[in-house]
Amino acid sequence: MHSVAHIVRRSRLAHLLLVTLVVCSGQAAQARANHPFHSTLMEMEWNPQSGKFEVALSMWPVDVEDMLKRDRDLVEVVGGLIDLDDETQHDAIDPVLRRYIQRQLRLGFSSTGGAGPSGQESETDEPKENRDLGENSRLLWLGFEVERDSLWCYFEWQPPIALPEVSVVSDRRGEGPANNDEATDDSSANEANPDSNRREEVDPLGLKLRLENRLFHELHPDQENSALLKVSGRRYALRCTVENPRAELPWPGR
Repeated sequence: MHSVAHIVRRSRLAHLLLVTLVVCSGQAAQARANHPFHSTLMEMEWNPQSGKFEVALSMWPVDVEDMLKRDRDLVEVVGGLIDLDDETQHDAIDPVLRRYIQRQLRLGFSSTGGAGPSGQESETDEPKENRDLGENSRLLWLGFEVERDSLWCYFEWQPPIALPEVSVVSDRRGEGPANNDEATDDSSANEANPDSNRREEVDPLGLKLRLENRLFHELHPDQENSALLKVSGRRYALRCTVENPRAELPWPGR
């Protein structure tokens, strides 16, 4: 199993998007002081063995600093000036950044099917209406690092439900679905992740992933937050804006 911190290194698309952001800003050296548009990029990959989403989130450091400046307690602790390049401030910044991410980012699930979380039909369920399934996913914070023109946050999301198995497809372009022996084995996944046995199983019919991303909405009215999701070789794109902070996607295994 690969480290969460290396998810972004495996994605050529993520690197291409980041390079485009820097080039469009005029000069890389000026990116910290100013950037022409306001955006974030998040990579999510479902790990069936751990039963969690592994996440790498890239943000403009100047936006992070502007957000952190609003925390009076933090400003007092660091002596009045927030500077992400100053590694001596990182221990104080870490919990503030974690709380902000937890508050502005939410991952949940809903169902439009007639079956409840346990797969049983419910007389009170409305088949054509979205129904939330449990609480939002639990965010497990791993940390952050600062690069020249980006700040990376690393964390995991543990869903409140046991997600249906998704058949594996080839990760290489031009190839069809993987052989059956390459598909995820539910029994081995449950052994590796005992917590998944205690979570409710859900009927895949009508299951939807729901991402709510309000990062920096309080700073920029034109903020756009993009997410790239990878599930068993399948790739999906989600986009959240100030006008539409939520994005939904049918679960690939439905």
